[in-house]
Amino acid sequence: MLVGSGGIITPEAELYLTLPPKLFEKYRDGEWGQQGRLSIEKPFERLISLLIQGVLDPIEDGFIYIENWGRKVDGLMRQLMPTTSLHELWCNSENGASVLDLHAIITTAQVMSDQGLASQAGRFAFWKPILDAAKGQRDDKAFAQWLVNVPDPAALLQAIPTDPYDRLKLPAVLGWVMPHLDKLLPYCHTKTQSSSATFLSAQSSIQPPVSSKPSTEGAHAEPEQGKLF
Repeated sequence: MLVGSGGIITPEAELYLTLPPKLFEKYRDGEWGQQGRLSIEKPFERLISLLIQGVLDPIEDGFIYIENWGRKVDGLMRQLMPTTSLHELWCNSENGASVLDLHAIITTAQVMSDQGLASQAGRFAFWKPILDAAKGQRDDKAFAQWLVNVPDPAALLQAIPTDPYDRLKLPAVLGWVMPHLDKLLPYCHTKTQSSSATFLSAQSSIQPPVSSKPSTEGAHAEPEQGKLF
């Protein structure tokens, strides 16, 4: 149905869609396009934009992040996981839901900025010893050199996510986060989470617009989960 597309459902039950360029051009002049609820941004990029704009406030009321609608939208909608804290950003797709500690990554960006490492945030070369260790391929020599190159390695190691899967996403996610750090830092002051069940009940009727059931002919191949960053 919407292969290669993503979306965000806000606490106010508004749906923002990210579409491949061809679908965006097809629907941009429609009602949703005129309302600014369609874009060609990647889903995670769009999520960051909506956070910055305050559209997802209050986060504790819950929003849903969909990184790939895929072909099985009905199944996806029945198992959506809402996000009520950036400590657990639920990334939904037709293959299920995975969780990302965006709070820890924003904190990591702050520590890097404080240490004069902002320009290194999105560089795979900088993070290679950490990424290798997360994959179970630790290079002690490279890691020792990394410790020398970082002004305060203890502070940075304390800030990065503890989950190795989150660590593997550090360069990609930090590349989106670092340019907007000042506007994202306030979200690190989280409040008590509200009930996920209540939020899901309120969102159960949310579906993509009926008019946006384009043919998948000529569309891009379906990206895999985790490839939309």
